[in-house]
Amino acid sequence: MKISDLFGVFSRKEKRAIQEAPVDSVGLPYSSTLTSPLSLQTSMQLSTVYRCVEVVSDAMASQPWEILEYDSLHGWIENPFHDSFFLINSEPAPSISKYTFMKTLTAKVLLEGNGYVIIRRDERGDPQRLDLVGGLVTMYKRSNGTVYYLVEHPSYEPVKTEIVEGFNMIHILNFSYNGYLGVSTLTHAANTMNLATSAEDSAKGFFASGANMSGILQAEGKMTPEKATALKAAWAAAFSTASGTPGGIAVMESGLKFDPVTVNPK
Repeated sequence: MKISDLFGVFSRKEKRAIQEAPVDSVGLPYSSTLTSPLSLQTSMQLSTVYRCVEVVSDAMASQPWEILEYDSLHGWIENPFHDSFFLINSEPAPSISKYTFMKTLTAKVLLEGNGYVIIRRDERGDPQRLDLVGGLVTMYKRSNGTVYYLVEHPSYEPVKTEIVEGFNMIHILNFSYNGYLGVSTLTHAANTMNLATSAEDSAKGFFASGANMSGILQAEGKMTPEKATALKAAWAAAFSTASGTPGGIAVMESGLKFDPVTVNPK
């Protein structure tokens, strides 16, 4: 049976798609108060975000993971000889180590709000491999309460689409509003991050101009557009970093006055 046929069967059974739209890479629709769009790429360029994600993901990746089994006499006890112990503590898949696996999974949960891991099983149903999902995932809920996932694998050409049952998917949520999908930590700090990126952009422009203020050159009487353009170019050249003389000296014509219009750098 082809994937398209199989998806048609599942679609007839499902109740609704658990997907909030429109969505962005930080988990929720953009706030109307943001002056610039945020994304994972721009967020990770902030040193604070990068460092926090690095610390949390490193801590999670370095932790040992226990498999517990219930015993009627002793309660929950660790079983280091469980078949899946090797998967979660040494090698989840042949192409990735446990440290890299856990670090990447934690970063995805923090930055995207959801982390997905597909459990690959053998003929008996025992876990043999854990595949970290990096592509688009859509979660569907059937009328009987069970769920399944439609996963796109971007590493294939053309893009491979796979249907994964809920019992074969490890879905780790960050904070959630509905219990099904998580939202990124960045979502709750969107306005703060927008302010931080705007401040960095402003600082970059300020220092790129040689830490000189913007302002208005006032002249007595009427000035032709050509003379105003030439005067502006001469003034900018005197303080341009490209000329190698930021903070230079400008010679002003008689009657000219400079009024700064920017906030004090302090």
